[in-house]
Amino acid sequence: MRFPDDRLYLENAVRKLSADDSIVADLLASSQDRQFLEMSLRNKRINEEYIKSYHNMVDLHYDCQELRAQLDDFLSANVELAADPHITSLRALLSS
Repeated sequence: MRFPDDRLYLENAVRKLSADDSIVADLLASSQDRQFLEMSLRNKRINEEYIKSYHNMVDLHYDCQELRAQLDDFLSANVELAADPHITSLRALLSS
């Protein structure tokens, strides 16, 4: 099944939300890349492969302090997640 209008709408919506020239909108343009992206969000092994595959295509810059602040904001609304080992690990990574 193909939904070209829906795909185009999603692609354009992602472009509007992106602060820069995000590769995510480009990935949404092709069915194969879109499916790979969707799978990568749910599966750790696929997610790791996705990151390895596209890491060289994108110059990743991020601010650990800003990411930590966003994580803290998220956790203030989802307090029950603060003790999760994955969250603890992520917080430690962002603090270094």
